[in-house]
Amino acid sequence: MSSFRQFLGENKIWWILPIVLVLGAVGYVYFSGAGEGTAGEDSPFEYDLF
Repeated sequence: MSSFRQFLGENKIWWILPIVLVLGAVGYVYFSGAGEGTAGEDSPFEYDLF
């Protein structure tokens, strides 16, 4: 277990960077996405019978 901790200590950038990138991408998609109730405005379908 100590060799694993030593590996993490020596290579912090290689295990922190993917976590930060994934969280950043998820946050960007979440906050830049359309809010609730706007999906119908962008819909290409038109239901004239209803």
